[in-house]
Amino acid sequence: MTHYNIAMFPGESAGLHPVAAATTIPTGGMVALDASGNAVPAASTVTGYVIGLSEAGVDNSAGAAADLSVQVKRGICVLQQDATHPVTKAYMGKMVYAITPDTVAHTGTCRAGILIGFDGTSPVVDTRLGAAVAVSGDVSDVPSDITALKAGMANTAAVAVVVANTAVPNGVANVTLQVKDYLGESKAGRHVLRVWLATSAAFAAPADLGTLTATTGVLLKEDTDDALATVVTDANGGAVLALDTTIDGTIHCMAAVIGIAATANAAITGN
Repeated sequence: MTHYNIAMFPGESAGLHPVAAATTIPTGGMVALDASGNAVPAASTVTGYVIGLSEAGVDNSAGAAADLSVQVKRGICVLQQDATHPVTKAYMGKMVYAITPDTVAHTGTCRAGILIGFDGTSPVVDTRLGAAVAVSGDVSDVPSDITALKAGMANTAAVAVVVANTAVPNGVANVTLQVKDYLGESKAGRHVLRVWLATSAAFAAPADLGTLTATTGVLLKEDTDDALATVVTDANGGAVLALDTTIDGTIHCMAAVIGIAATANAAITGN
């Protein structure tokens, strides 16, 4: 079994985590959580975040998910440079990404933590921040313990909006809504959205736009013009609306959740 000798200071326990099916965790390497929340060796192929270093190797190569668990510790680590996308001083205070269990790059999908310095040319990364919001600027004011940070942002959400005329030529505007969390990832759960449809980017009061229905989620209409509505998302935090409109032109949509709004528009023709 592979053993990595990564310097860490200070170290603290990150607890036991179930290991993914058919997976071997090497000793001393970075451990990440995959999309299912199971522990895997940190790698460029992982979409997730690093939770720390394994304290001992675990061979679950013949097991199902969660048959075995790995003990993880987290802290400030001295890691190796990726040759293709090296981490430089330009990335100080920014998120860096795991490429292998002991190597980081300035781009990727497996968040390793925040770059806080260098030991010679080796990046020094705070792996306690691997689960934090993927920042793009200075994070000198981010606390070392991100518990309070995550708790304060847990309910922060935005809504992505896409409008498409996918039913040409009969003039149906299809509106796709998806609530996102503070990492920009889909946020599961029932959410209440305020949705406003209009014929101008200024969202002026429109005439009757047609008939508004929901193909996903629940639509609670609030006016006779089918322009302002309350939408309850499905369990995945999404909703799809269909506006069967009698006009040609551009349909604009604004949707808001927790006071944060997003907009999109598309040209509707064929009426």
